[in-house]
Amino acid sequence: MIFVGRIVVSQPGAAAVIALRTVLDEVRAGDPLAPVDVIVPTGIAGVTVRRAVAGESGLANVRFSALPQVAERLAARHLALSGHSVSRPLTAAVRNQAVRATVANADGTLARAATHRGTLSLLDGLMAELDELLLDPASVNRGTLSPNGLEVLDLFTAYRSRVGHLVAPGQMLARAIEAIDAGNAPQTHVVLYSPSRLTAAEMVFLRGLHDRDRLSAVLTGVPNDTTGWLHETSGEVPVEAIQP
Repeated sequence: MIFVGRIVVSQPGAAAVIALRTVLDEVRAGDPLAPVDVIVPTGIAGVTVRRAVAGESGLANVRFSALPQVAERLAARHLALSGHSVSRPLTAAVRNQAVRATVANADGTLARAATHRGTLSLLDGLMAELDELLLDPASVNRGTLSPNGLEVLDLFTAYRSRVGHLVAPGQMLARAIEAIDAGNAPQTHVVLYSPSRLTAAEMVFLRGLHDRDRLSAVLTGVPNDTTGWLHETSGEVPVEAIQP
């Protein structure tokens, strides 16, 4: 494995676990109680990885969570202190329920087609993408849209009326960086472990953490496949990987 700053490229499996333990020891600098948040692909993966990394010596004050939960933790105090009336996150489950309720009360080609699971899943994904873009339906020029586009906009408008009291994932990521800049975020270091697909907003969030010296990472897989990650996350061009 290699180190590029605090970015580690490792083979998956046992080598990645060793790399993560090494990064944890490095960023904690001898303080066994220094707070660290490890971003894992899923909650189940977090349980498995924690057990593997902790071993017999154990771990204290290290949390293993999915990325949205880490962002929410960083942003929570800032949202409260800055007087935001909206502080609860818009989760995937809540979004799915809102999309179902929206299409159930709509009348149109897409809404009728959404009785099929595949179409409903596509609409759910589309609402998530528009949320990520922080699209304001009122700002869209309806005259430029096709009939299908108008129906999508109307569905999105109705959907947002149901979830407008919640913080969309992209907004929560931005609030987390604001919290760090305002000094309202917990004093924790974030370690990205073996990431899966991330959205553009999540990439911006990770770059923000790196720029503020809050991010380390353990990337797994074939080194060529992770070169882009290293470049996008750290802004550095990695050297050729050395097999462990």
